[in-house]
Amino acid sequence: MKRFTLLLIISNLLFVQHLFAAKSIWDGRSSDTSWYNDTSSEYHINSAAQFKGFADLVSYNYCSFEGKTIYLECDVDLDNHPWSPIGLHSGKPFYGIFDGLNHSITNLIPSANTANITNSYYVNTWATNSEVYGTSITENELKSGNPLPGFDTTTWVFNENEYPSLISLKSLIPQPTYTVTYYVDGLLYQVDEYKEGDAVVPPADPIKEGYTFDGWGYVPPVISGNSWIVYGSFSINSYVITYMIDDVVFLTETQEYNSYINPPKYYPIKQGYLFNWGEYPYNVPAHDVTIVGYYTEDFYECVDLGLPSGLLWATKNVGAANSESSGYYFSWGETYLKESYYWGTYEYCNGSANTLMKYCYSSDYGIVDNKLTLDEDDDAARVSWGSPWRLPTENEALELYNSCSWSLGSLNGVNGCYVTGPNGNSIFFPYAGIKQYQTTLKGGSEMYLLTSSLYHYDDIRMLGTGERNIAYRGKVPLEQGERTFLSNQQRACL
Repeated sequence: MKRFTLLLIISNLLFVQHLFAAKSIWDGRSSDTSWYNDTSSEYHINSAAQFKGFADLVSYNYCSFEGKTIYLECDVDLDNHPWSPIGLHSGKPFYGIFDGLNHSITNLIPSANTANITNSYYVNTWATNSEVYGTSITENELKSGNPLPGFDTTTWVFNENEYPSLISLKSLIPQPTYTVTYYVDGLLYQVDEYKEGDAVVPPADPIKEGYTFDGWGYVPPVISGNSWIVYGSFSINSYVITYMIDDVVFLTETQEYNSYINPPKYYPIKQGYLFNWGEYPYNVPAHDVTIVGYYTEDFYECVDLGLPSGLLWATKNVGAANSESSGYYFSWGETYLKESYYWGTYEYCNGSANTLMKYCYSSDYGIVDNKLTLDEDDDAARVSWGSPWRLPTENEALELYNSCSWSLGSLNGVNGCYVTGPNGNSIFFPYAGIKQYQTTLKGGSEMYLLTSSLYHYDDIRMLGTGERNIAYRGKVPLEQGERTFLSNQQRACL
């Protein structure tokens, strides 16, 4: 790709004098610009002084004459006065059209600062019958007298101490330039400039972290007569999130770059241990991620509240690290964690409330087995913590309610209830709410305590609703477990 600058180098070209044209002789000083205004589209030069004015406008005032035409209406005799090439040293090119109308420019002596061009020449977009763009030629090529493509007269006259002359000069035409503009996802990325016939070279593919470049749209192989706009786009990448537990792959997920990482809330329960996921990035980085889960030994404590039965209550929920933590959420009768809690995932039915397969007392709700108390294998407290820990029965929950005082409060910023026994000892129940589908409902405002006993819907006792917000329920039937699939906190006892 070349960037083209058009220079009208009058010092390089001598023209054969038109025999019958009027001649204007330059005095070596005069510069007339009275013919110029910035609104006209064409101008007529009628004297050597006006020709000098044209040269000064280009070289000193930076009038590029782009889109304008200049006509030479007379022969110009520079009378051997030193002459500086137009635009050569000023770096201010001429972009218009100069039509010599077959007039001549004679007796040109280049000024001292043009001596550096005596060994090579650049013929700029001169043409007669057709547009011909800039051609670089050497001194030897000029001496050879070979034809210059695009000229109807190809006679070269060259002397060792003079500049070449070309017969039948007609017009000077600036070589047009074109652009190829690139946009990526609607934003300007790059603009390249080409001249007619140049091969187009697309830019290297842009790079964006977490994305793959889809490529450029149509890119013309060669510039031909017009500019182009080219569009490109990125697509977001996805990466694999691998969850490991005990050196075994537990789960793999694919997530988009920069999306939020939310490790699963369900994982294997290991008796006597608590589970945690190791460190992981907040958002998906631009590479695959492995997240490792680990178990730590759990410790359980109980409190003697001075209850009539002598029952001891745990100081925290099953699966909780401390008294204020919610711990695990279980559907009634299940002993494992799940991603989502609803009838479709409940173990003891076929997807609905009236297809129960266990713990059912009415044929209206499924297969009747009249089991009203959880089997030990279905007691989440016993499975998680081991014997003799277990869930309380209905009567034991009622004893806790009736024999203790209940007060609203908070522990380490977590709302809940303090339960104080007859002997002054107390335990704290956090307002853990319930789980439905993947959402925690009423967290921070209510608590529901599961028992091991099954109740009819109309017998479920909401203990202390309002101020105390505690409920205990076995679960299922009639209307029987309309809430069986819901996940609740569980507090063990001994």
